[in-house]
Amino acid sequence: MRAAFERARPDWEHEFAFLMVDGLSLREDELTATLANGLGPVPLFGGSAGDGLRFGQTFVLHAWKILSNAAVLLMLRPPCRVKVFSLDHLIPTTRRMVVTEADPARRIVRQINAEPAAREYARLLGKDPAQLTTFTFAAHPLVVQVGGRHHVRAIQRVADNGDLVFFSAIGEGLVLTLAEPQDLTAHLDAALHALSANGKPMAILACDCILRRMEALEAQMDGAVSDVLRAHRVTGFYTYGEQWNSMHVAQLGALLALLALPVARLRLGTGFAQIAQSLLADFSFVGGMTPQGLTTWVDGKQGRPALSFEMRRGRGVILAVFAQEMSESGFVISFGDVTAERAAIDALSRANETLEARVLARTLELQDALATAERANASRSRFVAAASHDLLKPLSAAKLFIAAIDDPAMTATACSALDKAQAALLSVESILDALLNISKLESGKAAVTPEPVRMDLLLGQLRNEFAAIGAAKGLGLMVRICKTAVISDAAYLHRILQNLIGNAIRNTATGRVLVGARRRGGRLQVEVWVTGPGLPEAEQENIFKEFHRLDAPASVSEGMGLGLAIVERACALLGHPLGLSSRMGRGTNCRLPRRT
Repeated sequence: MRAAFERARPDWEHEFAFLMVDGLSLREDELTATLANGLGPVPLFGGSAGDGLRFGQTFVLHAWKILSNAAVLLMLRPPCRVKVFSLDHLIPTTRRMVVTEADPARRIVRQINAEPAAREYARLLGKDPAQLTTFTFAAHPLVVQVGGRHHVRAIQRVADNGDLVFFSAIGEGLVLTLAEPQDLTAHLDAALHALSANGKPMAILACDCILRRMEALEAQMDGAVSDVLRAHRVTGFYTYGEQWNSMHVAQLGALLALLALPVARLRLGTGFAQIAQSLLADFSFVGGMTPQGLTTWVDGKQGRPALSFEMRRGRGVILAVFAQEMSESGFVISFGDVTAERAAIDALSRANETLEARVLARTLELQDALATAERANASRSRFVAAASHDLLKPLSAAKLFIAAIDDPAMTATACSALDKAQAALLSVESILDALLNISKLESGKAAVTPEPVRMDLLLGQLRNEFAAIGAAKGLGLMVRICKTAVISDAAYLHRILQNLIGNAIRNTATGRVLVGARRRGGRLQVEVWVTGPGLPEAEQENIFKEFHRLDAPASVSEGMGLGLAIVERACALLGHPLGLSSRMGRGTNCRLPRRT
């Protein structure tokens, strides 16, 4: 057969043999050794066919026939270099045992260290024999040293009588060593990366032991192992045992790599036309280059420009090609596998396109929502402003009519009712005026004029406004005059302090209200102190909301809870930081720092 290969394809120098055996035939050791001896230098690898973990009946397929107790051998000579290798992630320990009774023909061990086999194996692991499973055998394999290297003698199962049934040859007097596995995923990935150091293989065919699969499942790394195999283009079988050169072993990965560089085609003296023909059989040009264009460049005279293009094999491998002229009309062409890089770039491009589309869609949604909210807010502010303005006119008229009623003959009851009506109208007018102010502040149409404001004049005016109101409630109002000037809008600063002091007097039952100012660096901090029960922390933000009042129902005579809402908005408009602190049972302090 090898002579026929040589006659048919003398330019293909590499060959290998692939062997698939009935996994329950118990003949793999003898068959593998015999075939390896006959094959000589031809590398051999393969596996033992299985049926999962049932261990019932196994088959091989040949010429569309299903055969048991049989084997199939394939001899192949590919047009590229090949490498047969194995992966073993096990490390021998110092724990050893001796097979003292066995049935080699049936691969059964009855005694280890002169004790029942399963019981002694379990004892060495610190387990009960009833706990021994396929996962146990995968996690704690047994190895035997042959020719300076350890090979696995994997346990298949525990027989009903306590014997151990093995996947591969076993015999009396054999010294077995317990081994511990390394991280399967990391070891596999490192080994396959090392194989790709000089170029990624075109494909890898593997026969991987079923016990390695059990180990991956037990460690919950089955998905990670699959990802590594997929990344390195590995395909193949899970087997009961593996053939590697002259040995039948287990818990091993026997693999064949088809390396990407067909060295036989690149022998000294090989014509460029033959090399190009071989490449075109598998690859196509992309990026504007054509076979005719490359041939024209090769046949051209000296002075040829450098070439750079790509070649693709189906939807898989992508090669970056660079051609450069050399002296005496020669040239050099280099090939680089950029499949992974192109895949990463494509994935990143798709991700960016998806992300940009999502960001654009979300941005448009937010812009629409913002525009809708702004229109609704502007509409509400216009409505409140218009309604407040229109309602103030009849209120002013009503106040004039009530003031015009001056009849000495009116009874005391009628006079009291008129006074109450006048007070109610004043309260409603105050509320409408507050709503009008809020609508102006929210609409952004409120005009401010920052200028120096003398605090002695402002605080003196406020003291005069609220002295009688505080005295009427029996409160002590203290206003400490400060002669410093601050930069602010005089009208809005007056309104802010007016609302703070008015709110303090209105919500203080007993005690006193203190208004003063103190220097803090280059700023003057105006403070309003109130004695009383204090504010709970949960309420310290709520008091600045519209129509929010503490422990009291809303009434026109006591205000509707709009004063502090105006304060907060006006401070934001003027850029005045507004602070609040409170201690339960002691009182509350509002602070308004401002640049002097």
